[in-house]
Amino acid sequence: MITGFHGLAGNTSTSCVWACICILFFPSLLQAKSSSEPSYNYKLFCQGCHLPDGTGVLGEVPSLANNLSRYIKIPEGREFIVQVPGVMHALLTDAEVAELLNWLVKNFDYQFYVGGEFLPYSGKEVTNIRAKGYVDIVAKRKSVLKSSYDFEN
Repeated sequence: MITGFHGLAGNTSTSCVWACICILFFPSLLQAKSSSEPSYNYKLFCQGCHLPDGTGVLGEVPSLANNLSRYIKIPEGREFIVQVPGVMHALLTDAEVAELLNWLVKNFDYQFYVGGEFLPYSGKEVTNIRAKGYVDIVAKRKSVLKSSYDFEN
């Protein structure tokens, strides 16, 4: 069965069918100009959980809207944002991840973005964080939120 599937992969009519399915069921992916644009990468890698407006799902998926600065203001939080599994394992280069993260701040936490405190991510910073490997993301999030609270008070 797998061999048959691989045989179909090169079939032009099968490719057209898959393209039509993607266009019909995922039209928002076509709104970005190219796959290297952060808005396209958000739709592809983040929007499924964080929703188009970045609000997430209360109690399940953290909101990005007016919330990213809470994490990014402290070094442990900057790391955490990159270590979130959807970011850490996204099929993007480190430079594309940095560009996406900077786009997220600009589009979902604009006051922080223009407030002069935001230091944009670089590809090298993402490379260094990704190289650290896996973390207990739930424990790290709790630690970051506590540190963020302590930082603000």
